[in-house]
Amino acid sequence: MMETDFIINGQPQGNCAVADLLAANNMDPLSLRPYMDIPGGQSYINRISTFNSTEGTFNVETVPTHNAATLTYDAWKSIDNIVIQAAQERLRVVSDLESRGLVYNIQNALGTPVLISQTASDISDADLSMDARRSTAADRQEFDTTTLPLPIAHKDFHFNIREINAVNNGGLPIDSGMIELAGRKVAETVEKLVLGVYGTYQFGGGNVYGLANHTDNNTKNMTTPTGSNGETTITEILDMITKAQADNHYGPFVIYAAPSWAPFLDSDYSTSKGDGTLLERIKKISSVQDVIIADHMTTKTMLLVQTTSNVVQVVNGIDFMTVQWDTLGGMQKNFKVMALKVPRVRSEFGGKSGIVLGTYT
Repeated sequence: MMETDFIINGQPQGNCAVADLLAANNMDPLSLRPYMDIPGGQSYINRISTFNSTEGTFNVETVPTHNAATLTYDAWKSIDNIVIQAAQERLRVVSDLESRGLVYNIQNALGTPVLISQTASDISDADLSMDARRSTAADRQEFDTTTLPLPIAHKDFHFNIREINAVNNGGLPIDSGMIELAGRKVAETVEKLVLGVYGTYQFGGGNVYGLANHTDNNTKNMTTPTGSNGETTITEILDMITKAQADNHYGPFVIYAAPSWAPFLDSDYSTSKGDGTLLERIKKISSVQDVIIADHMTTKTMLLVQTTSNVVQVVNGIDFMTVQWDTLGGMQKNFKVMALKVPRVRSEFGGKSGIVLGTYT
């Protein structure tokens, strides 16, 4: 089961060993990754020094530490590679959104419990006349403030001191099975949260909504696909696009479909052979950029999403990272895979949405 730690205004909430350590180190998660250059050698930590606003990256410095490290640099590198590879396998929707630049990066993520943003109303159209002295309707926008909680998805595993020593001395490889499973579980939770199938997450007066469960979504009742009614599916997808356009969202769109759609998307579009599959036909719609099977999407559903930042972003505070701390006097080495990737799904003031949720029975 995935867990969530909270750190509010730099202070840990609850009995959270990792949160305690982070609070003592200026909220820098890199400080929970001490390493040795060689087994038994000098211990170091990396920590963020400055933020490069031009490139949008952090500058990291390496400093010696008096606290003895558990793992070598190479051992940490092996853990990171396992976690990242496992996470990428489960992040089809999150990876797609990030590849389209729909990312909002935040600094000091662990010290930022919520993200505050505003929605603004539209104003009336401009007038057209031969005399610019003519008065037009004087409008004023209305604003509404929303609060987005920023929870941390994380999963723990541990090794005992004998296992760690064997790894550092080259006697045994790292047990990749547990590390991979922890990375996969965290990635699945992040993916479900972004998709909107994890459930509504509430904290501090705000809600985390994903793509499928946002309250302003447009909806469409779809006909059950059979493999031979592709033309009906196309007509209904075009109707979904019309619904989005009625809310002033004109694309580009990506369709995220449940696995239950897969056999129908791969079937022939029509009874005449050679016309291609239903998937190929959908991709010929001018405003649809891609169709992606989302492994964790609720059965019998399809999402039409306008892929622009005013509809959805992935708030990125921490990419997948593994941190470590000791218990039992150092006899047990605890590890936590963690990530802070939260969906920010937005609609225009008045509830106009660029998302349409289609469902068949």
